[in-house]
Amino acid sequence: MTHPEINIPDNGPDMLMANDDTFAAKNSQGLSANWRTIFQNLQQLGPAELASRKQGIQRFLKENGVTYNIYHNAGEATRIWNLNPIPYLIEQTEWQKIESGLQQRANLLNLILADLYGSQQLLKEKILPHELV
Repeated sequence: MTHPEINIPDNGPDMLMANDDTFAAKNSQGLSANWRTIFQNLQQLGPAELASRKQGIQRFLKENGVTYNIYHNAGEATRIWNLNPIPYLIEQTEWQKIESGLQQRANLLNLILADLYGSQQLLKEKILPHELV
């Protein structure tokens, strides 16, 4: 069953006048294959069910205290994290780059922590200021 309230755009990035990874390559028509599957599943859910799921997510986050701080706004110290029920799709090649960068940073952090709890060369050689530790 499809719901006409959820429209799947078929004229690609030109409709939005911008590049968008939701759409297929610039010279082709319509959604990319991965996004087409997502939109088809969203159509089956329908707008009411999607809204209900978003409300459920927000309720879960609020009940479990999943918040973040806004330091520049003294009147509102924390906000509930906003989690979109529509996933962001990452192609395998793009994820491999992200994964490599995350591994590199994790290794660096482990080396820094090992040094700080060990010989403290980073502090002795003033590579890391004492104020940061």
